[in-house]
Amino acid sequence: MLKTISISFCLLFLFASCQKDEEGFIPNPSSETEVLSDIFGTVTTESNEPIVGATVTFNGLSTQSDTDGVYTFRQVEVGSQHNVIQIEKEGYFENARTFRTAKPGIQYQRTILQEKVFSHEFQSDASFELISDLAQINFPENAIVVEESGETYTGLVQVALREIDPSIDQLSETMPGDMTALGDDGELLTLQSFGMVNVEMQAPDGQKLQLAPSTEVEMRYTVHESLLSTAPASIDLWYFDYDTGMWVQEGSAVLSGNQYVGKVSHFSCWNYDVSAPSVVVNGRIISEDFDVSFFRVTILNADNAGGRGWTDSNGNLSGRVERGKELVLSVYHSEFCSGWKYLYQQTVGPFDTDTDIGTINLDLPESEFLFFSTTAFNCDSEPVEEGRVYIEGQVFPFIDGIIDLAFLSRCLAESVDILNITPATSRSQLYKAKHLLRKLVIENFGMSTIQKS
Repeated sequence: MLKTISISFCLLFLFASCQKDEEGFIPNPSSETEVLSDIFGTVTTESNEPIVGATVTFNGLSTQSDTDGVYTFRQVEVGSQHNVIQIEKEGYFENARTFRTAKPGIQYQRTILQEKVFSHEFQSDASFELISDLAQINFPENAIVVEESGETYTGLVQVALREIDPSIDQLSETMPGDMTALGDDGELLTLQSFGMVNVEMQAPDGQKLQLAPSTEVEMRYTVHESLLSTAPASIDLWYFDYDTGMWVQEGSAVLSGNQYVGKVSHFSCWNYDVSAPSVVVNGRIISEDFDVSFFRVTILNADNAGGRGWTDSNGNLSGRVERGKELVLSVYHSEFCSGWKYLYQQTVGPFDTDTDIGTINLDLPESEFLFFSTTAFNCDSEPVEEGRVYIEGQVFPFIDGIIDLAFLSRCLAESVDILNITPATSRSQLYKAKHLLRKLVIENFGMSTIQKS
């Protein structure tokens, strides 16, 4: 159901900058190949509110999320095996996105930051049993130091703890990185998680605290009932390294009833996982001649472990999966009002080496989808350098004036809104065009004419 709308309007420039940061990514694996690509990401709370002013770092470049929680990196080198984006914001647990791509395009990333609330406290010279919904930590007495100096700390210890249940729908946005782990021989592994715990300690004045050297504390985690039947009797413990964007093995835990019990020597984000050798699967999704951009894709084995992420602006996908196992590739999209709708499933593999599965032609029914194919020009008839499409609270990018997007239309409203945002982020000059069962908001960083066909 393709309609034509032509709208002309002028918009003011909105600038964002990236600054060099001294902390870069540790060198990629030797098999890495690189392409120039754009990165477009959003940072939100768990209730989908944009987070303003999050510091985002990629390969030594640093920027901040804007008033819509958006950050961008233009024409940066990204690798085919592993890339990491580090994201920090005061009052939230640190997070990271890891991804890979073999082809250039706009890499689309979403990140949810967990609020960091220091709701537990104890005196450092006393033992303490911390109990939360799924986790339990037993602190010995006199086991805390100031993180920066390593000096023994005496006084009130405040603890923030948040679990990450691996059965949740938004696991790939909430957990740090993905399931990529670094093996002892430098090989990249993939993990199957049975639970994660984010833990941080501080003094009342905000000083970061850590466990004293050579100190271990017992940490228990209650396994979700849906995972308990496949939970192994013993399992490795892994912590997330935010510099490399990989999980690192340290210690182990044993299953006691419905809880894993193990010991940790420092606090970070901890993960209870089974590891396996991995390969990278690449592919592309189209619908006739239409690139299926920014759709959710998973490539999972029978244990629900594997790659989770988004297609890029050209419909390309790339995920790290378990080597030698049959996999199910699934494609789905948001209905906005009622969760996610599965659109396609296909059994692929097993794969023993990195593999390109080629192009998948997805049937997106015109009765269910709005196909939005647009070219945005400035007042000099030149393509708009970059901009954003807003739809039902979600943000999608476009570069060089080309907008090719498809949305499930069942829950969309009845009008298209073209919205100007000034450099001061005040919203003005609102233009509307009627369109049955549609609501689309477009923000441009230039003076533009929009033509829709």
